[in-house]
Amino acid sequence: MRARTGWKVIWGPVDGRDLPAFLQGEETPAMRQVRFDPQQRLEMAVMWAAPLSLLAPITLIFWPGRLLPLVALIWALSLAVYLAFPLYEPLVARKSLAGFVVLFGGLTLAGIALTGTLTGRLTLPFLLRWGGLGLGMALLLAFDLAGSTPLYKSWTHAERSHRVTLEPKHCTACGRCAQVCPRGVFTVAEIAALPHADRCEQCGACIVQCPTDALLFEAPDGERVPPETMRRYKLNMMGQRGRKL
Repeated sequence: MRARTGWKVIWGPVDGRDLPAFLQGEETPAMRQVRFDPQQRLEMAVMWAAPLSLLAPITLIFWPGRLLPLVALIWALSLAVYLAFPLYEPLVARKSLAGFVVLFGGLTLAGIALTGTLTGRLTLPFLLRWGGLGLGMALLLAFDLAGSTPLYKSWTHAERSHRVTLEPKHCTACGRCAQVCPRGVFTVAEIAALPHADRCEQCGACIVQCPTDALLFEAPDGERVPPETMRRYKLNMMGQRGRKL
């Protein structure tokens, strides 16, 4: 970039909301990492609940008089799933779809049973009807929960066997890998290191930006993807659903 334009490149924060502070010299390590804060979680809850609420009137055809309770269930479950994300994030990290469904399905059934008890409507048909709807919504939200966050790749992605590998002899400890990695995988001292390799989402940003080609993708059988290939074709292993290199 400097050779072609004369401009100096400065790697900024991941989140645009941090730009004012960054430009004022108030840079922090947290700015370099992706986060899923309450505002973002609330936005995702609304993005799920709003369209589902618009579809809810369809149920009036075969279930009249239950529109408002159904919309309330949609919003309550959507808000609970996303606002409570930090509490069950380990399930997402372990890709435990069953654990998520059991957790929120159980909580939904408990909430419905409590509501039925307080309103005097708790019967087996009531529990089956509303419990079934709650479990169905939990399954719908769980289908691609990880992919709806900025922290994890989608559960619908095929697993990728390639991992980022460091060639120590080529590393100059320039620190670009640590600057561009959105998951805090790298530390840099005399050379770069990957102490948090388990966080890696195979986005390839570190490989593309390394000026000395010290990083590359390597398969378990030893096959390597040259950094130049990554740059030439702008491969993004995280963004190609259902495919492996």
